[in-house]
Amino acid sequence: MFNQKRIEVNIGDVFVEHFHNKRKILSMMGLSKDFEISNFQNLWTVIRINNFSGYPHAELHDTKSGGTRIIAVDALEKQENYKKYAPETFDKAV
Repeated sequence: MFNQKRIEVNIGDVFVEHFHNKRKILSMMGLSKDFEISNFQNLWTVIRINNFSGYPHAELHDTKSGGTRIIAVDALEKQENYKKYAPETFDKAV
């Protein structure tokens, strides 16, 4: 329908969760809007691509927390809730 910018998702890619309300979150915590929110975020690495009901899903792992998530590759490609990690643009993604 609309031409969205999509990315390619591969094993080893790293994603960070996107905070839609960064200012509100920081305000509720009593922190300055200039605070580096990246201190609270986990980096999720794609460790496996699985197929569920004919649709590809990425298994994401965070080494810091030990957590694992399974997210549809389509959702990662759209970068709505997870942004592909690039060190120089990290804080721009959040």
